[in-house]
Amino acid sequence: MVDFKQQLEALQNALTDNIGTGKDSEQESTKEITPQNSTTPSIVTIDTPKESSFEIIEKPIETIEKLSPYPDTVIQEIEHLKERIGELETKFNLQQESIVPNSIEKEIPIESELFIQMLDIYLYSIIINPKLKFTNELYHQYKENLTTISQNILANSFRFFEKDSILTETIQLGKEIQKSYELKETSLTEIQKILQEMQESLSKPSYQKNLYFAQFLNERGLILNTVAMVNEILGEYIIASAQNLSVHAQERIQFHLNRINSSQTSRRAYYHFYKSVTNFFYTQFNTQTSELETTFFPYKDTGNDEIEIHFRRMFQSNKRKKSNLFSLYTEMIYRIRVIRNDLVHGNNQRHYHNISYEVEDVLIDFEYLAIQKNFLGA
Repeated sequence: MVDFKQQLEALQNALTDNIGTGKDSEQESTKEITPQNSTTPSIVTIDTPKESSFEIIEKPIETIEKLSPYPDTVIQEIEHLKERIGELETKFNLQQESIVPNSIEKEIPIESELFIQMLDIYLYSIIINPKLKFTNELYHQYKENLTTISQNILANSFRFFEKDSILTETIQLGKEIQKSYELKETSLTEIQKILQEMQESLSKPSYQKNLYFAQFLNERGLILNTVAMVNEILGEYIIASAQNLSVHAQERIQFHLNRINSSQTSRRAYYHFYKSVTNFFYTQFNTQTSELETTFFPYKDTGNDEIEIHFRRMFQSNKRKKSNLFSLYTEMIYRIRVIRNDLVHGNNQRHYHNISYEVEDVLIDFEYLAIQKNFLGA
């Protein structure tokens, strides 16, 4: 924006110079005055307005007429100054009108601002205010879909996403919003990326898919949900590995999984299976424990002996290579068991942020052992 004050000061400076050095001023700056009773001429110097020009400009015209030795010149300069300011104002107004509208940043409507605020909160908490309403149909539907996604995440019901197309629908809705309302550089972009990652994780083995969700939950401070997920993935990796031990082991495990899926208490049955598997692995390969050995399957059933024999062969091979990967995995089972026991009891004395870091360490160790090393050959 044009600063008229600076323009005025510049013109005042120019005016000062003109008044002090103009052609008329030079002619009048010195005059020879000869007194009537003197034969010797003397030179009398008359001060020019140069030194007090700033003061003169600020004074009313009638005062200048009285005080200035050159009132006509000063008044003329002031009038010229007024004209110049008028020209500057006109020029500035024309420049404002000539600005291309597209170059001005578009203002985001109030409802779009509210939508962005909702996304900012959701990105880090996966929580939606149920009382929030949008008249924009795209905004409303996107909010409803995020609410459904959150409900299933908070319930650790990730198998819902395998059976439902809500992730695909929500991603498409987000693309339409980005295209129609130009909300590309907001939390919407990050949420779209997360939804795509969730969708991609569904095609991975169960323990890898649930590792992604466990990391997602832990990053948002949902410790209890994360610990429940880690309990599952520790067992899932062992089960996936056991299925590769032999054809008979694969068939026997699949038969048990099918039986769980057809039961009315499948979630509870899965929990018992994962618990049985991790207890089996812990008591078999942790030399520091005195716990009794348990079976691979939670019920008295066939297949336990074969799975145990195959895993023991792998364990002995691991020891001959002077590797302690089996021991590290049993330690991880123990660590998450302790954390879970602390959390499910009231008046827990452990600091929240410490538990979060401990869980994060377990997740890092699991990713190293199960995915990078894949020491059980899942």
